[in-house]
Amino acid sequence: MRGLKFKLLVVVIVSAFTFSALAMFIEETQNMLAGILGIEQTSQTIEVSGNKALSSEVLALKSTVEKEAQAAGISSEVPFLLAIMMVESGGIGSDPMQSSESGGLPPNSISSAEWSIRQGVKHYKTTLELAKRYGLENDKKAIVQAYNFGSNYVAWLGNSKKKHSVDEAETYSRTVVAPSQRANGYPSAGQKYSYVNEVSKADGRTYLYSHSGNFFYAELVYQYIDNTESNQSSGAKYILPVDNPVVSSGFGWRSDPFGGGAAFHRGLDFANPYGSNIKAIADGKVITAGPHYSWGNHVVIQHANGQVSLYAHQSRLFVSVGQTVKQGQPIGQIGSTGDSTGPHLHLEIAKSSDLSQANLIDPATVLGLK
Repeated sequence: MRGLKFKLLVVVIVSAFTFSALAMFIEETQNMLAGILGIEQTSQTIEVSGNKALSSEVLALKSTVEKEAQAAGISSEVPFLLAIMMVESGGIGSDPMQSSESGGLPPNSISSAEWSIRQGVKHYKTTLELAKRYGLENDKKAIVQAYNFGSNYVAWLGNSKKKHSVDEAETYSRTVVAPSQRANGYPSAGQKYSYVNEVSKADGRTYLYSHSGNFFYAELVYQYIDNTESNQSSGAKYILPVDNPVVSSGFGWRSDPFGGGAAFHRGLDFANPYGSNIKAIADGKVITAGPHYSWGNHVVIQHANGQVSLYAHQSRLFVSVGQTVKQGQPIGQIGSTGDSTGPHLHLEIAKSSDLSQANLIDPATVLGLK
């Protein structure tokens, strides 16, 4: 991966490891109770409905990824492999999976996309099989993160009886990768440097450690994973936020309306008339209501399934923070405040109150527009 790329090649000696019967009993009991009591479990899942916001270059290589994944017996992993490719190269170049180093070669040694994909699939499968040995096969972010850190990350988690999080990935980067790299001739490894993008800003840690991998890697990859169905409460029913909707811009990459090339559009735009009522898409509690430099006058509603909806560029707000609203209740009126080129509603839906790009859902998929 250019700029972000790092693969730590470590020979991992893994001894046989089995979870105790007690741990397995506790886990199964928790799962059973969750089903009986209707407790939502959305943090770890292996089910995805596909990808989102992939470039045309990545999509052009999708059939090759599918072929190699099928040959390796991991066809269900195709969405993750495509998302990894998106982060690694955007599908551009002769080594789109940036697989050279995982094959023991110097960076960019691989000279064909098919070779790159075959090696990338092999590397991913090796990590997946290791994750199964540690009972981490459902911790997809751990497996994805290991594409950047190397498979030893999974063994490190397994031996510590932990699951992936950005906190754990940062610890691994600082305490495992950095010392190893210093010993391998990179004296500056472990020194902080500025790393600012939408993912790091949402997290609050706008830095990485030099020559120590990217502890945000899994979050970067998950920007291109569409797991809307597996993260949505089974009882969630959303309605359209406006009457007679006129969709003017969809979710995903588009030409920046303010210039500057391509930009990721975080939601769905409804170009309805100025002053039209905006309705809550579901029952919930208002957690934000006020001005913002980009969203303008906006409202954020927390719903019972854990998801949130955001309504931007309003001319008037009808609700305030802490207020409970009902589905279909007017919460404001369409306007053009903030970064806006004309009257419209910009609607975002996220899987939680974390509004980072990686956590967003394409509204069209849950509003019946796709």
